[in-house]
Amino acid sequence: MNVEKLKVVIAEDEPIVARYVKHILETMEGFSVTAICETGEEVIEQCGRELPQLLITDIKMPGITGLELIRRIKKQGTELAVIIISGFKSFAYAKEAISLGVENYITKPINLEELKKTLGEIQEAYRQDLSLKLQFQVEKAMRNQDEVFFREHFPYARFRLLAVYQSGDTDEMACNVPWREHRLTFFHRNAWFVLDGYPETGEQPECAQRLIKGIMLSRKRKKTCTMILVKEMKMETKGLRRLQGIYQSLRKLVIPGRMIYRACDQLEELVIEENKADESLLNQVELHIVAREWEAVAKYLGKLFENWKKNASSICRIRMGIHRITDKLHKAGVFTGEKMFVNEYVDDCIRYSDSYEELQETVCGYLEEALWTHCSRKREEQTSRQLFEKICEFVLQNQDKNFSLNEISNIFGMSQPFIRKVFRGQVGMSYNEWMLQQKIERAKKLMGTNPNLKVKEVAERLGYEQLYFSTLFNKYVGMSPSEYKFQNLEEKEY
Repeated sequence: MNVEKLKVVIAEDEPIVARYVKHILETMEGFSVTAICETGEEVIEQCGRELPQLLITDIKMPGITGLELIRRIKKQGTELAVIIISGFKSFAYAKEAISLGVENYITKPINLEELKKTLGEIQEAYRQDLSLKLQFQVEKAMRNQDEVFFREHFPYARFRLLAVYQSGDTDEMACNVPWREHRLTFFHRNAWFVLDGYPETGEQPECAQRLIKGIMLSRKRKKTCTMILVKEMKMETKGLRRLQGIYQSLRKLVIPGRMIYRACDQLEELVIEENKADESLLNQVELHIVAREWEAVAKYLGKLFENWKKNASSICRIRMGIHRITDKLHKAGVFTGEKMFVNEYVDDCIRYSDSYEELQETVCGYLEEALWTHCSRKREEQTSRQLFEKICEFVLQNQDKNFSLNEISNIFGMSQPFIRKVFRGQVGMSYNEWMLQQKIERAKKLMGTNPNLKVKEVAERLGYEQLYFSTLFNKYVGMSPSEYKFQNLEEKEY
């Protein structure tokens, strides 16, 4: 990654000091002095024209002071680092400088080591910021297969590649990869890529062994780590597709709990054979899911994990197998939520597990819990349906009585809230609403089949007093029982 030099504006009204600071910057790589200004007004003009990344300013200058200058620049929204060099050893000035976000307050006479150290820190922060921005852009280019963007920011016909997969967060790997002029680093999904380009001089990039050793030592007790080193690759027409192919190869090498390092001179030497010894067990699990044999599913899940451990299966193979299983479980109704969320959880379990045992505990435990919940839900649904049918049969056989919810609860030995839940689940209404609906329909049937039956007699057969029955009927049917009988009689005669 080629990094442009930091543009620097020096604000100093003492020519000797200004020339000295400029000389220091010129002896260090990565800095370019774009202007030396004697007043704050000149600095503001330069910042608007040149867009520098660093301002080195004095406190006391003709016109506005250095502190006022910083305030104005910050107010304009200009982002740049600031170093103050001043002959005033004032605590008040230093305190205000800190509040303005100044990198350092250096007093005169200038301490050369302190100045160089501050400049180095600013330069490193600038490089890291650029590297981070470029990293996001390259990751986007990888997703979109944007070859043009990639070649613009990594213009090397040949390069050395290191691809790293590690369990847990990948961020800590990036912290151990130092910046180099011809280096490009970026994440692709859950892997870390380091590309070292061969410059036009033909010299080989820095040896990757030191980088590999640093990654191995910084793994913070992580046991799962796989690295692929391709000593020389050529940037072809579909270079990003080749990089994605390396990512797939990398994941096929990853074995939980192991450190794996594979090096080759050319990419063509990287041949990976996939172990498919689990295919028979996967088929068995899928068949038992289709047959709704949940105990057998749980049993074969355990056998499947034992097989993966015995054959040292890769996380790529394990992930493929688990996704096949979750897909079948979704179709069988075991998972009620979005399949995407289930697969994301599974992928996170795989990524953060550091052994087959840990992987089995998290993933297998998750799937078994889903099966238990599904079975419990089915049992509850079956129990609810059976209870609903029994209550309905009992009430309809005793329609001359009005059983309250409390009486039904005592008769069937179930709590009132549970019975309410059962009726809501089965017919979408409460027990009282359902019972009243049945009574009204029974009344209609009695009056329809026997028009000579008096309203009082209908009410008695339903266990109601005549006045209360007439009120209920009128409320739910929209007419009195007598009007209903008369209307029904007219319809029959017609």
